[in-house]
Amino acid sequence: MSAQSIKFDFDPERNILFTEDDFSVATEQDVDEFIRLNLEQFKSLGHPVYLVSRIDGLHIGAQISEYYGRRSREVFKDHILGFARYGENAASRMTVRTASRKAGLESNICNTREEAVRIIEQMKPGPEK
Repeated sequence: MSAQSIKFDFDPERNILFTEDDFSVATEQDVDEFIRLNLEQFKSLGHPVYLVSRIDGLHIGAQISEYYGRRSREVFKDHILGFARYGENAASRMTVRTASRKAGLESNICNTREEAVRIIEQMKPGPEK
């Protein structure tokens, strides 16, 4: 059983918010609570950030994945410059990939945190010429 929590760790030098999701999303209320917790953190930072999430503890029910994806897209457009996820749990990877696809978002799922950070660094704009 999931603890229904999200751990946050912000790296201001790289402007990356790291999260570790331990959340089971089965109802619209679960989605709304998951989104609320993330929004609180994003708003407390006061500016858009890159996001790297460990998803091994994130479980999204198939019946709610479309709603989850739609709500996530709403958050992404205002608060997230780019994102990557990582984890080894096959079920978590599959449900996150499915929800992302339904929302029209890229999955960006990696095996390790280091790979996810590499993807984020590639997303960042280069120096002005």
